[in-house]
Amino acid sequence: MSTAVKAIFENGVLKPLKKIDLKERQKVEIILKPKESAVEKTKGMFRANPDLIKFIAEDDSILWDK
Repeated sequence: MSTAVKAIFENGVLKPLKKIDLKERQKVEIILKPKESAVEKTKGMFRANPDLIKFIAEDDSILWDK
């Protein structure tokens, strides 16, 4: 059975974002598919400084849904 699991890479270790049901020391195959950034998805849609667009799209200090 195949399952897609989202993970984050921190300090040299892939960490699943949700609990996964595996036995201790069970071997799995991992296929890496980097998530496309908001900047890459919207490339060419806006005419502005690329650094400003990157900041707006990726900075965690900006909260869009208040």
